[in-house]
Amino acid sequence: MEHSADAAIGVETTRSLAGRRGAVAAVNGGYYVTKGLLKGDSTGLLKIDGRLLSEPDRGRAAVGFTERDGVVRPIFGRLALEGAVRLGDGTVVPVDGINRAHGAGEAVVYTPQFHRTTLADQAGLEVVIVGGWIVERRSGRGGAVIPPDGWVLSLGAERALVDGERLRVGEPALLALRLCPFRPQADGCATVDALWAEADDALAAGPLLLRDGIPVTDATSEAFSQVFGLARHPRTAFGVRADGTLLFLTVDGRQPDHSVGMSLPALTALLRELGTVDAINLDGGGSTTMVVDGRTVNRPSDPGGERENGDALLIFPRD
Repeated sequence: MEHSADAAIGVETTRSLAGRRGAVAAVNGGYYVTKGLLKGDSTGLLKIDGRLLSEPDRGRAAVGFTERDGVVRPIFGRLALEGAVRLGDGTVVPVDGINRAHGAGEAVVYTPQFHRTTLADQAGLEVVIVGGWIVERRSGRGGAVIPPDGWVLSLGAERALVDGERLRVGEPALLALRLCPFRPQADGCATVDALWAEADDALAAGPLLLRDGIPVTDATSEAFSQVFGLARHPRTAFGVRADGTLLFLTVDGRQPDHSVGMSLPALTALLRELGTVDAINLDGGGSTTMVVDGRTVNRPSDPGGERENGDALLIFPRD
């Protein structure tokens, strides 16, 4: 799992990212911001090398990777984030997100992997934390510098009115973030899956296509429309067979002389035919790209060729 430009924002082609990182193969990854100052920023869960770069989005499906005895194993599920900043007096400031733009009523954490600054430019409050202590308090206008050995808590204008007075320079502030199973309309994490805690790398996209060999047909529960699932598009998917074999799959589309693409039910049927038991749909459309040995082996649908994406799943040779 790698992000373009080696940060939480930025874009590049899957071929470029695979080449820079020395991967033998790669496919494009999850959904991301496609324009503006935060172009490339993941719009769902993204965890790389143990660092959480982005939080889950509306319980959309995710795949995580654990490694034991040199064997990489994927896990699949729908996750939520529980985040909080605990202050010296024991009070807690809930955290709504990580490394993204926020609304007036939200509090978002920015880590060094995001950018040099928060890029925020709106009314509100930002506090800089280093070594577990608040060292700076400033307006949300202009964007605070993110310390390489710390983080920034950024509050929208409405949220600053609620929690701002408690965030004072010289006060301790400890950040706690954890992933837990998604439960619609639930508040907080009731349980935490130990396997997800072990996963140093994780990526969300969706919807979930297969679980224990059974097709998953409730894509609308992940905030995807029926049209998205039933229309034919270029698709990218990742799955695993019962014997642990990992499967990376791309389907070209939007090119009548070559391929019109697949619906999600057709993609699920193909994955089952290939022996897949668990699978997730990744970003598709013009993003769909597969690279093998430095060469793009599918035919991306954008008129300009390969699209610059936010992140990718990479395959590396064993040491």
